[in-house]
Formats: sequence, C-alpha cells, structure tokens
Amino acid sequence: MVVDNKGIISYIRVLKEDLMIFRIKPSEGNVPDFKAGQFVTIGLHVPSEGKIVRRAYSIASPPEQKNVFELVVRWVKKPVPGRLTTELFNRRELDEVLWVKPTGAFTIDDKKHDGTPDNRRMVLIGGGTGLAPFISYALHLKATNSKREIVILHGASEGNDLARQTRSDECSALPKILSARMKAELFRGVERGIQGGSILVSVDGGSDRGFV
Repeated sequence: MVVDNKGIISYIRVLKEDLMIFRIKPSEGNVPDFKAGQFVTIGLHVPSEGKIVRRAYSIASPPEQKNVFELVVRWVKKPVPGRLTTELFNRRELDEVLWVKPTGAFTIDDKKHDGTPDNRRMVLIGGGTGLAPFISYALHLKATNSKREIVILHGASEGNDLARQTRSDECSALPKILSARMKAELFRGVERGIQGGSILVSVDGGSDRGFV
C-alpha cells in the first residue's frame, strides 16, 4: 500500500528549459532516513487525468541532509512528454506535492564484509541526470569523513548539458564543498557525436554546505 506524505517545493532552479533542480521539504517532520543512491517517489494531481500520478526520482542530496530532498530533473518531451514531469515543471515554489518514503538498491556500503572501512576507489558511470545519485554518494562520504576517491565518467548528448552538470559553479546540486579538491576535465568524442567528461573527487577536506 502506497503511503503518501505531504511536502512543498521549497526551491526551484532553472538550469535550462528542460532541466531543473527541485528541493522538496516535508510538511511535517524531517526527511526520513535513507541511503545514498536511493530514490523518492513524487506524486502530483494531474487535472487532465483526474488522478494522482507518481514517478520516482533519484535523490541528489545526502542522507545527512534532513531538511529537504534535492532532485535534478530533466523534462523529456519526445516521443511523448512525461506525465508527471510535465506537471512538475509547471509548478512553482511553495506548491504542494506528495512523496513516498525513499527506497532502492543502488546504494554503497561504508564497510567491507569483514567489518573494516571500505576505502577502495569507486568508478561511477552515468549519463544526463544519472549523475544525481553520484552526488549523493560524494556528499555522504564527505559527511562521514571517508577517505575514498570517486571517479565519475559522465556523458551527455549535448556539450551544454555536460558542462552544466559537471561544473560545480553551474549546478547547485553538485558538491561545492569538494570544489577545491575536484579536477574536472571535459573531452569531446568524435564517434557518434558523443561527449563526455570525468571528475576525480577526493572527499576529505573542505567546508560544509547547507540547504534552504
């Protein structure tokens, strides 16, 4: 049985026409416990259908952030516009939304099977807004004082999309607390017009970053 919780959109940032950052604040209490890499299901009433439509979105904020969920959402228009995302992009700050407790298995373990800390380097590959759970990983590891390194291989169909999602000064969802230790190198592929980038992140050091 789906248990809906009420929340409000506390923040919206437009990166481009079809790419936005949303922060969802629970109307009562704090963000429940979840693991970095999990997703939250958002629900909205769609007037044209006369019912609540729900869709899952990866969480970009870390589990330690208890005020809001942060989401990086792309509005896919072809071949058919997404039903829930279309409605979400028409909403404004302070509008009400429904959300379901986070879940999902795309998580990381802080310890090995023998109970010792897992400090092995992680290599993460994603495209487009698939970067969101990796951001959650990085911020979580920072909050837990982990010494692990993260190598992110990020691809996008257009260079503008890649730049917007890999440069910390372009996207508030990226971990600005890591910017002093981040090396970002973009490269342009010639085969099939694919473009990509890589980021080497060391999560030790830096100052805290807050959400509103």
